[in-house]
Amino acid sequence: MTDTVNNNTPKDKLDLPPDWERKALALYSLGAHDIEVRTKVLRVCKATFYRHLSISAEFEEVIEHGRECAQAWWLQHGREQLENKEFQTPLWFKNMSNRYGWGDKQQTEITGKGGKELTWNINIVSAGDA
Repeated sequence: MTDTVNNNTPKDKLDLPPDWERKALALYSLGAHDIEVRTKVLRVCKATFYRHLSISAEFEEVIEHGRECAQAWWLQHGREQLENKEFQTPLWFKNMSNRYGWGDKQQTEITGKGGKELTWNINIVSAGDA
């Protein structure tokens, strides 16, 4: 499959396999990532995939729904394993962090007296004056 016409300009319409929507959603529903859908169902490269996301509302809708199905699968998998002592929670959490931007956010604010902004006075002296 190629994503260009004879004069090496991109096609406006993606040549997708029959029943691609059902196949893509079925794979996403098992927790699949975009790269699995691109390579196993759509058989297109990353650039073609993202180009068509930006120009085809129908394609974008199917992919976005699929991504939500994948996230739901991962959330369900973690939820159903809460009481399983052999479940590798750190591995699951790391996967969720990488896939969906989860993380342990730690934020520290340093302020002066009464919450006021801190100010610093720095005096620079030469080594001979110290």
